[in-house]
Amino acid sequence: MEIIEFEGVRLNAMLEETKQLLKLAALTLNLKEFIKKSKDALPYKTAKAKLNHINAIKDRYLELKGEEILLTPLLKLISNEKVAEKIKDEVLFYHLTRSEPIVKEIMYYIYNFLPAKKEISLEEFRRSAYLLMDKKAQDIVAKLLDNLTNFKLISKEEGKIKFDYYSVSWQSFIYALLHFFNKKTVITFEEILNSLIPRIYLLNLVNIKEYLMVARNSWLLRPAGKGQKNKIYLLTSLDKFIDYLDSIPSTF
Repeated sequence: MEIIEFEGVRLNAMLEETKQLLKLAALTLNLKEFIKKSKDALPYKTAKAKLNHINAIKDRYLELKGEEILLTPLLKLISNEKVAEKIKDEVLFYHLTRSEPIVKEIMYYIYNFLPAKKEISLEEFRRSAYLLMDKKAQDIVAKLLDNLTNFKLISKEEGKIKFDYYSVSWQSFIYALLHFFNKKTVITFEEILNSLIPRIYLLNLVNIKEYLMVARNSWLLRPAGKGQKNKIYLLTSLDKFIDYLDSIPSTF
């Protein structure tokens, strides 16, 4: 089990403010201007709290070229008013697991309980989180729980953490798929199952097959022909997929 350095764990950026700042990033596309406007927009009382939040957003979600903020598929998606908030939240969670190792490891830990077990005690959760860090930190565990609750992947009830297979939007699943396998045009079903995607989204096999079928019907991917069992051709890029989402009716 990977031990995650305590100093590297930052979970202080809340969901709605995150989306607000990413929309600002897409409008400004300049780091200095983004930081200035973000400080004005955030409701925190202290300059330190504002800067901590801005830095977390910058490191997790932004791609920079010098002072230029690149207009990535993520920024395009977050800025698109036609895309449902649920999809935006799920895509942000995917990126959060890529930038915050403890979130990914905790989701792996929860996923391993399913389907046999769908709740654990809060104390058991805390102990497991502590094992992933280099020292105990109650405030970090509390923030971790808040994040997972805000993203609606777990619930807290009477000293217990409850969870189940999650019904992610097919659009979020395909976004994660194209981002994770961005260097490939051909993948296998086993590669999908062994990737982080089913684990961070708490997906079962039936749902994964359904998402792939929707994507196939939308000409985003297709199964390989006979003799190439379990291979899947990716027919689009992440950039083109974002354009596709903009071309179809609202996802609300």
